[in-house]
Order: sequence, then C-alpha cells, then structure tokens
Amino acid sequence: MTDDPAMWLAVQSIRCLWTKAGRDAEQGRLRNQAPMRLPLAGLEAQLLQPPVAGGVLWQEISLRSDGGAFENQPVAPVAWKSWNAQQLREQGYEWHEHRGGMAIGWWHGDAVRHTGQPQPLGLRPGQWLRVVTHRRANGWDHWAWERRVTNLMCVDRTHALDVFASTPPVRVLDEEPHLY
Repeated sequence: MTDDPAMWLAVQSIRCLWTKAGRDAEQGRLRNQAPMRLPLAGLEAQLLQPPVAGGVLWQEISLRSDGGAFENQPVAPVAWKSWNAQQLREQGYEWHEHRGGMAIGWWHGDAVRHTGQPQPLGLRPGQWLRVVTHRRANGWDHWAWERRVTNLMCVDRTHALDVFASTPPVRVLDEEPHLY
C-alpha cells in the first residue's frame, strides 16, 4: 500500500440474523425481500479524507429477522470504518492492487476446501461483486441463522459511485446454505 492509494476496497456488509421463531413462511418471505444493497451514503466524503490504512472501507448493516431495519438504526448508516488487512482477513477476504484493478481472495466456499487457497476474484475501478453466505450458530438454548450479503466495490477518485446503484454486480457468488 502507498500513502495515497489509487484504489480502495469499499465493502458493504448486510447481515440478517434470525432464530427458530422467525423461520415461518411469512418471516422468510419478508426476509427474502430485504435489500441486497443500500445507497453508499457517506462513502464519497470518506474518499476525500486522508487515505485509510490498508485501503479498506467497511460498512456494517444489521437487519431484523424480517429484513427491516432496527428501530435505533437507520436503514443505511453513514459510518464507514477504516479496516486493515487483518480485520478484512477475519471476515474471509484479502486484497491487493493488481494490473489496473484489484485482486481479491475469498477464503470461503469450495475453492478453499479443495485447494487450501482463496478463491480469486478480480475487480477494476467502478466494478463491484456480491458474495452471499449462509451460516448457522448455536447457543446454550437456541439456534440462530445468518444470511450475510457482502458487496465489494473497487473505488477510486475518478469513477462515480452511482455505478453501484445503476449497474448489476460483475459477479455473484451465492454460497450454498448449510443450515441443518
């Protein structure tokens, strides 16, 4: 990374968590209508600030089990957090600049299970991709299921950010759910 990175990785992560009580058909229908992407509010202003360490800007959005926003949280929070490579790796991703774009490694899915290497994903400035993962977690007295939609976008100071809202992703990876 340089002191003034030419590119940043902007990551919008939308997380929907539900328990057994929210597994009925109506809740599932509402959950499936939850947004897969939200406006990139505040990102443009963030890019005008001094460069972030690691070149990663992360936005975390949590939704209720029916796909709606929590009462104390707006649907599209403005806060973008600067992340370093280790924080990104903890979420299963890595990135570096690569020939006019960026190389992204995804440490989930079948590629890792078979090769031990991350699945390579590439982006150029103004492009974005979506990764959908499904997880199950258990506590002492409950089960919880999670669907996380992670939108990754290669941004620089020359491309308009409306490409995110006006174009489809260049690639969609929908990890097969293992919820049982």
